[in-house]
Amino acid sequence: VRIVRMGYEFERAENIHKGLIQNNRKLRLEIESLKSLSHIERIARDKLGMTFPNDDQIAIIKEESLMLNRR
Repeated sequence: VRIVRMGYEFERAENIHKGLIQNNRKLRLEIESLKSLSHIERIARDKLGMTFPNDDQIAIIKEESLMLNRR
């Protein structure tokens, strides 16, 4: 009787383990999807109202000027 009971417990634990592995795979896929640049861009545009800057809104800063300001 003990061996049969242990067999059932083992089978139950094995099923739980398989379910956790599957859940882990799903969560890893979700993480990768949420980290994708297209997803982040969509959130920035749709939820935060962000847009790409116009040409006149872009300032290019040369590395030399950054070095002068550090001194």
